[in-house]
Amino acid sequence: MVVINKKYLAPFTIILADPNPFMRSVTRQVLATFGADKIIETDSINTLTGSDFLAEADLVIAELFFSDGSLLEFMKTTRAGTGKEKFIPVLLISAYTMRSWIFAARDAGIDEIIAKPLTVKSIIGRIKEVVENRRPFVETAKYFGPDRRRRAGHPPTNKERRLNPQSAPGKFGMH
Repeated sequence: MVVINKKYLAPFTIILADPNPFMRSVTRQVLATFGADKIIETDSINTLTGSDFLAEADLVIAELFFSDGSLLEFMKTTRAGTGKEKFIPVLLISAYTMRSWIFAARDAGIDEIIAKPLTVKSIIGRIKEVVENRRPFVETAKYFGPDRRRRAGHPPTNKERRLNPQSAPGKFGMH
């Protein structure tokens, strides 16, 4: 159960991007219930790309598809940038929950995904996760963004873990 203060979101400036006015309204009401009063709304991905308010924001909550582009395109551009905007937490709201879409969002640098239908618990739970337990950023030749691994764990040790090492193929699958 997610328990947070009714003023939890008061310190944050939140960008709410969704082409559907009804969904923006529902999401805005949930955010306002938890104290958010600095909410910048847009129905266009181009507004996000070409605006100064991205630099002022603490969090972006956005739908996947817009008439003028997708959040995935925006994320690739933003994460490849040079300003502090490249580190902005981004939550995706989407009905597209097929594995391929989830992986595409993860690989674009989305922090968290909120599946529709929305609930207060799902919205606030994901925001809380990003605010209080944000994953560290990693940079590779092909990716910059939050660590895509979810499970905390240690790297493999040199200890043999196979039950019968003699029956296993050699290096690269060759005997």
